[in-house]
Amino acid sequence: MTLLADSSAVLSASLDYETTLKSVAQMIVLDFADWCRIDLVDESGEVKMVAVAHVDPDKVAWVYSHQQKYPPNRESGQGVYQVIRTGQTEFYPEIPDALLAASAHDDDELRILREIGFTSAMVVPITVRGLILGAATFVSAESGRRYTADDLTFAEEIALRSGLAVDNARLYAASRQAAALEERQRLSRDLHDAVSQTLFSANLLAQTAANMWTTKPERVPEWLDQLRRLNQGAMAEMRTLLLQLRPEGVRTSALGDLLRQLADAALARREISVSLEVDLVQELPSDVHETFYRIAQEALNNVTKHSSATTVEITLREEDDRTVLRVSDNGQGFEAGSISKGFGLNIMQERADAVGAALTMTSQPGQGTEVALSWAFPPDRPNE
Repeated sequence: MTLLADSSAVLSASLDYETTLKSVAQMIVLDFADWCRIDLVDESGEVKMVAVAHVDPDKVAWVYSHQQKYPPNRESGQGVYQVIRTGQTEFYPEIPDALLAASAHDDDELRILREIGFTSAMVVPITVRGLILGAATFVSAESGRRYTADDLTFAEEIALRSGLAVDNARLYAASRQAAALEERQRLSRDLHDAVSQTLFSANLLAQTAANMWTTKPERVPEWLDQLRRLNQGAMAEMRTLLLQLRPEGVRTSALGDLLRQLADAALARREISVSLEVDLVQELPSDVHETFYRIAQEALNNVTKHSSATTVEITLREEDDRTVLRVSDNGQGFEAGSISKGFGLNIMQERADAVGAALTMTSQPGQGTEVALSWAFPPDRPNE
């Protein structure tokens, strides 16, 4: 029971199931078997030996060289491939010479198998949720141990727990891949909605400026200035999207620079005047630093999407013992009772709460909106 508990602890300690299965196989050969081998079916349907163990490392190396010289017979009516095909355990309390002769490719291999001295074996399917993931093989040889029905029950329990560990790790990996795909799709939409449309507008402006060069040359500087601002905004939008692909960049970039990128990106979304004032001496902890950026990002998204504002002011400064961010616009504003619904406020509030910051949103119809975030170093938290 100690071996079973220890194996379970190893299997649950990491999502790197190949490494944990190797560790479990090593534990098995210290107490339960002379040889332990674990094979899994990979994503392509191929059977892959992911772990093999023996107390003698030279014998482990021999397994790999032997398998290269004598590749396993995939159509064999016994052994790992048969167990994986059928899901049925193979139990050999005694290994007769006839069984060795039936599994050997030639006389030379039969001689080697006889010299090893296999005495008993179990090949157990690794299954979970009705799926066959692989097989675990337990073999006794030099110890002379003969496996019993109780040993088979133990082996099946090890296989069951191994299957759960593999399934859990694969499901986690699949969920991560799905999340990554969803994020790539979202970024693709953002790229189309913001950057592509901005570049399309810039192209139209460039054509207009070219056409007006001879008819209204006095207007050309005006169009070129708009073209410059559009290109500047598109570049900022691209930098913002790239930061989302490389999240660590948010924590390593200066907060003032990040806010400037957000301000420039806002120009790419709509014609709006954006002012930015940063007066920050004290460096914020990385988690607080990211929270200030994310909340500023969400607040500016609200301004460009919902406010119909023509100006927005962003300030980041130290006030008394607090760092304060304000995003204020002159847009249409909101009824006080509706502020708590939508506009990403719940997400912003959760981010603020997570780092112990205070978040407020004030707004009145026709008088714009202000989002304010303030944070102070707790007495017991050192500056990072």
